[in-house]
Amino acid sequence: MNKEFLKIAIEASLRAGKILRNGFGTAFKIRSKEGRHNLVTEYDIRSENEIIDFIKKEIPDSVFLAEESGRSELNNESKVRWIIDPLDGTVNFAHNIPIFSISIAAEVNNELVAGVVYHPLLDELFTASLGGGAFLGTHKLKVTKINDFLSAFL
Repeated sequence: MNKEFLKIAIEASLRAGKILRNGFGTAFKIRSKEGRHNLVTEYDIRSENEIIDFIKKEIPDSVFLAEESGRSELNNESKVRWIIDPLDGTVNFAHNIPIFSISIAAEVNNELVAGVVYHPLLDELFTASLGGGAFLGTHKLKVTKINDFLSAFL
């Protein structure tokens, strides 16, 4: 089932990525939320709506913890909670800095089972699933064998 959740998260992030790519560098509405440098654009909302609408179509009993719309509560029918940041890096996006992403994770029984981080401008898709490893595209990621901090590249 983790692979199915991962597949859904990937497709949702690609759909939202298209929205963000089309909006980047254009004129759009920006407003401030509470806190310093805490912005929201119409593209945050569009991206989140696309992600949630797609996931609801695929798994109707899903619930969500999403940055812009908040949280829907788990109930007896809920099998999965999706944790969503539809535009991670809104300040960058709003100021035409091309470093932002979409983050989506699936949680089942309080355990994260799948997740994606998608950088739509570079078309970089990071994925991970419980027991399945982590990848950048098709390249499997691994922990470095360097154990000396001074020799590490950070």
